[in-house]
Amino acid sequence: MRKLLTILLFCLPAFVVWAGEQTAEYLTIHTTSTVKPGSSDVYTFIVKMNSVSRQYTAVNVDLHLPDGLEVQTNSNGRLLVSIDTSNESMVTDDMGENYHALGATFGVVGKGVLRVAITSNQNDLMKQADGNLFSFKVKATPFLKPGTATITMDNIAFIIREDGKAYEPSNQPNATFTVGTQSSLTLNVSAENKWSTCILPFDCNVPNGVGAYTSSEVNGDYIVLNAATSIQAYQPYILYAETGYSGEVSGVVVADNYVEVASVGLLHGAIVPQQITIGYVLQNQGGDVKFFDVDGQVFTIPAGRCWLETNVNAPKVLGFNTNMTGVTTSKEVIKMKDEMCYDLQGRRVLHPQAGCIYVIGGRKMLKIK
Repeated sequence: MRKLLTILLFCLPAFVVWAGEQTAEYLTIHTTSTVKPGSSDVYTFIVKMNSVSRQYTAVNVDLHLPDGLEVQTNSNGRLLVSIDTSNESMVTDDMGENYHALGATFGVVGKGVLRVAITSNQNDLMKQADGNLFSFKVKATPFLKPGTATITMDNIAFIIREDGKAYEPSNQPNATFTVGTQSSLTLNVSAENKWSTCILPFDCNVPNGVGAYTSSEVNGDYIVLNAATSIQAYQPYILYAETGYSGEVSGVVVADNYVEVASVGLLHGAIVPQQITIGYVLQNQGGDVKFFDVDGQVFTIPAGRCWLETNVNAPKVLGFNTNMTGVTTSKEVIKMKDEMCYDLQGRRVLHPQAGCIYVIGGRKMLKIK
């Protein structure tokens, strides 16, 4: 029955609030490093029990990590969460042998939630009243907000074998750590797709061989592209690279400018992953890269990517020209009297094709149906 209790504690949903007897014991998280967003560094956080006198048999806890801090896995996909085996461990004996088992999930019971349960099949007591329980390894994505970050802990249950009762902290503090302001990421446009989207938390130059475009206007069947001379923080862009591109960009993140979603013109960019049911997402369907209408389906937009929305009745698919080299957009409107359509070489086009760039009324426009 006691074993079943600890299993149930681990499997219950994240919104459960324990109503067990309150106790003075509580948990703390220890790390000594300043976390660097976008770096390859892996950081080890240690969860410690701070106890007055009571020894427990099992512990269950939910840790809510901030957006942009991710628990790492090994090559087999196993979470790098483990019972602490240092001299300060309260779970292993003096010979380093482990009489308790650890189970963990991340992002299963809730976004950014690390759920951990430490149990014993024989209902063994932990070897001491306080000490290190477990550690977990994390990395910071380029989109982790700089400054002071917080990890909260709830759904805490300390189990003792004598009565199978669950105890909960009467005063559980949050854990904080420092996030640096310098961030970096690898900007990718695949050679196969040629197109991509991006939103960055810092300013940087447009890399050589890459075109960056904004969009704020739909004119009939066309979306107007505006060439950008630089990439600005929290500005969504459409990218094009004829032969593909992969390279690192970096910059300083201003915490006061941080937003989870940035919207400029028709484009919307996700600093924090978003789920959408309206708009267009960039996809490669059968080798053809276009913006496709999500048509009410749920799509997850990863951090650093964008989607498109328009308030006009647009077609279901918005295409692209695959020969964009040298295309720029003039801000000066020169309306042609005959409203004829021309290709980028100045030749008149009688039958415009979807997915191609044309000049109409002095503007370069993308034919979308």
